[in-house]
Amino acid sequence: MATFSTVMIVDILGWLPTKTLLHFKCVSKPWSSLIRDSDFVKLHLHNSFKTNANTKLILDGRTEDDEYKTYSIDFDSLGNLEELSRPCSIAKFGVSSRIFGSCNGLLAIFHDEAGFALWNPSTRTCHHLPKLTIGDVFDRDYENILGFGYNATGNDHKVVQMRPRNENGNGRLIFGLDLGAEEFHQVPESDISYRNFWYRSVGVLARNLCVFREYDDKDDVILWVMKEYGVKESWTEVAALSREEWWQPGFFYTRAIAYSRRGDRLLLEDGARPRQPAWFNLEKKTREILDVSGASKHFAAMVYVESLVSPVPIHQ
Repeated sequence: MATFSTVMIVDILGWLPTKTLLHFKCVSKPWSSLIRDSDFVKLHLHNSFKTNANTKLILDGRTEDDEYKTYSIDFDSLGNLEELSRPCSIAKFGVSSRIFGSCNGLLAIFHDEAGFALWNPSTRTCHHLPKLTIGDVFDRDYENILGFGYNATGNDHKVVQMRPRNENGNGRLIFGLDLGAEEFHQVPESDISYRNFWYRSVGVLARNLCVFREYDDKDDVILWVMKEYGVKESWTEVAALSREEWWQPGFFYTRAIAYSRRGDRLLLEDGARPRQPAWFNLEKKTREILDVSGASKHFAAMVYVESLVSPVPIHQ
């Protein structure tokens, strides 16, 4: 019987779906040890990003019976809907919870009572973080800024929290935070003719910084994406949404989620509550509500990649 070298086994396993690998941990102790190995976890995640495989949508919202439900669904086909058991349940009226970040297969959650937690839906593991000591900033949770990212230098994931200075949610400056040095830096403005504008919903689209802008003299919002051209970065206008053609409750708080597989459509969320994501056809400038059979009608959507990454810090 032919045998495979360890290198070949690692190479083959590194391309398999996350759920398959979790089943394969039962094959033998060496395989279980391999699949848990940090280097293999990084290899598998790298392969997923390289091929755009294992990409899912997280759907998070309330049902008509006022229950919180969370689902995962294949991003490309919008099939294989699976309900997920949230680590922070909603058991009492008035208690809320939201997923506010996705990075390397981990989801960052805030719960009114339980605080912050990092959750890997694929491995069904969760790690509750120490409570932040900035004060009672979550009395009005949705008015606070929460971020989640990965520090490659320290090989660690970090949660970031800020108080917005403008009560209207507007801004004219964008600041980035270096998670390694924990230092802020200002992001340069785009070279455009409109000067009377406000920034809205800064985010990430296809690994590029993106932002919607609202203009005082135009009743619409425009999506700008910062792309690299050699060693230089430049802002590019991607889509313009008019209030007349794209009316939704939170029109001016629209958030970009992801491009479609073919790149001809853009998945957007209106930013209001209740939320109802929709596809925006980049050529026809039309929209189509994202209707997922079996899921709640209104939900927040977020892209994540299934991975083996553990939410528990390495030193624990």
